[in-house]
Amino acid sequence: MRKIRVLIVDDHTVFAESLALVINLQRDMETVGIATSCAAALESAGRLEPDVALLDVILPDGDGIDVAQAV
Repeated sequence: MRKIRVLIVDDHTVFAESLALVINLQRDMETVGIATSCAAALESAGRLEPDVALLDVILPDGDGIDVAQAV
């Protein structure tokens, strides 16, 4: 079975890492990366090609809505 590849975008590292742990416990999901800014999210999305991106709305250099539109 192919796993759902998830990119987490959140500037709160403890939250993002905790969410990654929960995702990785799922049989059909895996965290492929964590990004802490819009710029890092766009770079990671292009490089990692996730199936899903979980985006924080407020990031240091913009917001998750802009990232979603750009991707």
